[in-house]
Amino acid sequence: MARRRRRYFPHHISAIKDCPSSFFPPMPYIQFMDWKVAGWALPSSVECILRVRNLKTLKTTEYTYLRRGYAERKVQKLMAKGLYEFTVVDHDEINTLYPEKY
Repeated sequence: MARRRRRYFPHHISAIKDCPSSFFPPMPYIQFMDWKVAGWALPSSVECILRVRNLKTLKTTEYTYLRRGYAERKVQKLMAKGLYEFTVVDHDEINTLYPEKY
């Protein structure tokens, strides 16, 4: 049985890129960090996002999950290999997990 192709999640970069700069008022760095980093928000259709970094190749891959069970299985699989550092973002918190020994 063939695997299903990954679903495409559209982005709206052209709408942002075409806006005049007056739509984006300047703000201090601290205010920006509080707004964007400390105040993240996932769409209601997304359960969590995994950002995985291979510690040998330093390549980063991002996975988006609509169901928690699939994300938990992916985390367990990655932890068993012990070669990855990953960040888990859900609606409540951001966690970064590292292998015990590397």
